[in-house]
Amino acid sequence: MHRAQPRGAEDPNVILTITFKNWAALDGLEDRINAMEKKIGSDRAGISKAQMDREALREVLGSEDVQQLVLK
Repeated sequence: MHRAQPRGAEDPNVILTITFKNWAALDGLEDRINAMEKKIGSDRAGISKAQMDREALREVLGSEDVQQLVLK
């Protein structure tokens, strides 16, 4: 478990993390997402509206790619 200590009042209180097995898992990710969107019947306009609706609930502060080194 990782914990982050806020450094100021503007620091986030929730950080969402997505973990992939390796960098190769990201190859073709956009194509897989597009195929999944078609399968569930979403179109770009519907996705954009859903993103705009979610923006009212939260403020996206940024993103970061992090690698973990596991020593054996």
